Amino acid sequence: MTHTLKLLCITILISTAISCTDTQSKHILETNTYSITVPSDWKLGKIQAIDSSIDVIITDKQDSIFSDFGWYSNSFSEYILIDNINQKAKIHEPFLPTLLLTSLSDLSSSIDIEHFYYYDTIDNRLAKIIVPHNKYNGVTSIYFKEIDSLNRFSMYSSTLTCEDRLKLLDSFKTLKFKD
Repeated sequence: MTHTLKLLCITILISTAISCTDTQSKHILETNTYSITVPSDWKLGKIQAIDSSIDVIITDKQDSIFSDFGWYSNSFSEYILIDNINQKAKIHEPFLPTLLLTSLSDLSSSIDIEHFYYYDTIDNRLAKIIVPHNKYNGVTSIYFKEIDSLNRFSMYSSTLTCEDRLKLLDSFKTLKFKD
């Protein structure tokens, strides 16, 4: 009985410590147009713009992630579509394997093979998510063609480490737009 009670107490302590660590390791950044959950050591900044609302998230490594809410947000239309669920699943590995590149059917020389994109639904909106083929450099981005009747939204960075790129991909899932 005493052994079981000790084991139960240890289990409760460990699970409490894990859940506290998880909630402390992330926080919500709020802007005028959206909110996003990111690692707690990432900070929000604002950039002056004329026809858009532009924000910047600064990572703990001082890398910049830009967001653009407005009429002219970049659609990243020059990248290759990942339309196979097995290919999409490989994105959350530390990097996209070269096999993914060779498994795509349309590889004409005019298409940028440095990046791929896929579609997902986030905050009940269709999102285009762009990932680099190379784990060391490339653009990681999300794009929404229509946030409201006038505006688009994109968030992107080309300077992230592989680790921060995966954190950003996870954060994309938490985007919520304000009405």
